[in-house]
Amino acid sequence: PQTRAKTAYELELEARIQKLEKLIGAGVNIDAESDSKTSYLDPDKIKNEIRKMTEPLPKRPYLYDVEGYGEADSIYINEQMEKAFKYLKNRNLIDAVNAPIWKYNFNENSIDILARIDKRASAVFDVRHRLFEPVTLADGTLLKEKAEKEEDEKRFKIPFGLEKIDYRYKFIFVCEGFFDSCFIKNGIAITTCIMPHDMRRVIDVYRQNGFVIVHVPDNFRAGDKGGKAALREYVKKDSDIFHEEDLVFNWELWSDIKDINDVAVKYNWKKIDTSMILGHCWDKDSIWQADQFID
Repeated sequence: PQTRAKTAYELELEARIQKLEKLIGAGVNIDAESDSKTSYLDPDKIKNEIRKMTEPLPKRPYLYDVEGYGEADSIYINEQMEKAFKYLKNRNLIDAVNAPIWKYNFNENSIDILARIDKRASAVFDVRHRLFEPVTLADGTLLKEKAEKEEDEKRFKIPFGLEKIDYRYKFIFVCEGFFDSCFIKNGIAITTCIMPHDMRRVIDVYRQNGFVIVHVPDNFRAGDKGGKAALREYVKKDSDIFHEEDLVFNWELWSDIKDINDVAVKYNWKKIDTSMILGHCWDKDSIWQADQFID
């Protein structure tokens, strides 16, 4: 049978992927499942280097597994955990490919998002209290997270999701929101639009060990203020967030959707193929196109 000719878009996408493959080594399948026989890094060395940058938090309050609702002694806790479960389920987060074990915090009545370097229960370096029932303040502000006393810039030392990094896959996707990162292989989250300075040092460790950093801000094309703020940082000539070898997801694929979590909800996806993101990125030579989206 006659082979169908490739479309111009397919040819362009192939060219983009070939360019990315050159960045990370010829012949690499950018979305292949990991092969334990091809590991080329020392994960423990990288983790130990990051541990030197911060300290674990003191012992946290007891946290319940959200998916274990009904097992607590308190009827109230069970009811709240069920609400948390339904909230996460509605956002496609229970079965998301990169999701953590979701935890419910009775003291804060929140879903706790824990920052770890590895999966040890004792090694929690930070926590976000995500409210699954947002609170509207007197001034009309919609509060989604419990505020902490110290400023984020001082508190948050490491991104969320480091414990789930596959060290045999050469891309790390830096998302703004933790929920967004749950749908992307090697997705991590800074939980703010502009990366705090201490987190930049952590990301540098991964760069120096051969990872390509892909920035996935919220959708600036749809007018998201945080996404636009991130773009302003990327295009600065002296930016220490966007480096020469980095990539930025340009959102041309889903121009009207707010963020990655909303993409997953709209299409009922548990996983977003990383090639879909990598095929729609700006690099150092094309980041100038971001100017049109910056106010």
